[in-house]
Amino acid sequence: MIEKKELLKIVVIILVVAAGITGYITYKNYRMSQMDKYMIQASQLTPEYNMTLREATAYATAGNYDMAIVKIDKLIKMTDEIVSLQWKAHQYADGPYKAIIELILERNHLYRQSLELWKEQLECLKMGGLRDGARAGEPDQ
Repeated sequence: MIEKKELLKIVVIILVVAAGITGYITYKNYRMSQMDKYMIQASQLTPEYNMTLREATAYATAGNYDMAIVKIDKLIKMTDEIVSLQWKAHQYADGPYKAIIELILERNHLYRQSLELWKEQLECLKMGGLRDGARAGEPDQ
């Protein structure tokens, strides 16, 4: 028959293992919930972002470069905020989620660069530095 001391050791070992497993699962769930929280916050900025992008495009198309530049500046700031939230999510991500968020961060980095280039083009157009054909991608003659 098992002595009480040995039985107590076995019960303590089982409790320690169960507590460790429970802690691991709880921590993993916490990390996933934090990742989800930050990605949701980033995605909630999308409707406003898309509306601002449409406005910038409309202003640029109409030749109102000053307002288009203001909207592009707002888009750049929003992109920075989205990237910041996605970076926080990346800190909590594991496995394939981490890889996907890295791709999203890279895409947003490239998109931010394209916004900066668009702004530079509009500033050149505003100063008369580009022909209208150059804006459409036509070669100089």
